[in-house]
Amino acid sequence: MRRHLHILLLMALLSPLTAQVAVVNAAIPEEPIDVKRMTSLLLGRITTWNNGAPVVLVFAEDHHADVHLLHVAGRERQVLERAWKRLVFAGNGAMPLTARTAADALHLVATTPGAVVLLDHAPADPRWRVVPLMVVADR
Repeated sequence: MRRHLHILLLMALLSPLTAQVAVVNAAIPEEPIDVKRMTSLLLGRITTWNNGAPVVLVFAEDHHADVHLLHVAGRERQVLERAWKRLVFAGNGAMPLTARTAADALHLVATTPGAVVLLDHAPADPRWRVVPLMVVADR
């Protein structure tokens, strides 16, 4: 029984690692996004893309998206939103857009220049680009 519990716990911990993608608006020039860069985007440390366009974060009110936010940024969505409110109040950013579902988040990414959302997967579509998050080992 205890062995089965350990296996289930291990599976639960590894499940968020299976697939994480950043979905970006198609107008954003191709650039690699690793976990460290995505974390910086989510925390407001990076506010522009390489071409100078502003980053527009999209948060999906979706359980899977919340798990990925916690895994990548180390914070829950509500905590990230509170941190962004402080950034906005200080004049250092704009609030992330919020979507009720992953599908709504994809629609926002497709129609908002500079938009990015962190999801577990996304279908191929010419309106956005799916960028698998690369894990880069620290040296």
